[in-house]
Amino acid sequence: MKIFLYSFFISLTLMTNSFAEVIYVNECTRYSINIRTSPTRHSKSVGSVSAGQKLIKYEENNGWYMIETESGTKGWIKSDFLTENESKQYIIKGLNEKINELSTIIEKQDDNIKQLKQTIQKLEKNMKSIQGDFNACQQRKLIMEKELAQLNDINLKFEIIKKEYELKSILLTKCDGRKNTYKCLFIICLLIIVVLLYCIWRIIKRKTHPFVV
Repeated sequence: MKIFLYSFFISLTLMTNSFAEVIYVNECTRYSINIRTSPTRHSKSVGSVSAGQKLIKYEENNGWYMIETESGTKGWIKSDFLTENESKQYIIKGLNEKINELSTIIEKQDDNIKQLKQTIQKLEKNMKSIQGDFNACQQRKLIMEKELAQLNDINLKFEIIKKEYELKSILLTKCDGRKNTYKCLFIICLLIIVVLLYCIWRIIKRKTHPFVV
């Protein structure tokens, strides 16, 4: 039984909410309108509403609407004081909310733009630093190319000097061989001269001293 009553209450609530619609207090109303406990002018007042106020309408009874305020107060109000047209107050409120949302979005976009600008500035600084390093590397490259060209020239000169040295070494080796040959011939010539002189001396000695052996 309890389950049935609970289900019935939920169904009733859903049906009531399904018939609910938004209405507004007529903006031409100068004074506050009383909310009555029943759809008659002589019933007790449980609250009041002012011009332009937003309400929720649930049902109608003899030119009276059962309504609920945003604060949760429920009761009856004469339909003459209500309208389905959205009040300027809520239109302005909605526009202000949209303006605030747009302002918030614009502020966020401004923050994003500032961050992007800062990032771009950092990237530009990094690019300048990289460009400076690149220019320094290019200068070092040119210097190294010049030094390499000088080293190549030195290497060529060294190769030429090396070849000249090798040729001179070969010539000196040949000259040393010739010098040794000349030395040997000179010694032989000296020996021959000495022998000849000795023979001549012996002959002369025999002629001057025939008895001397």
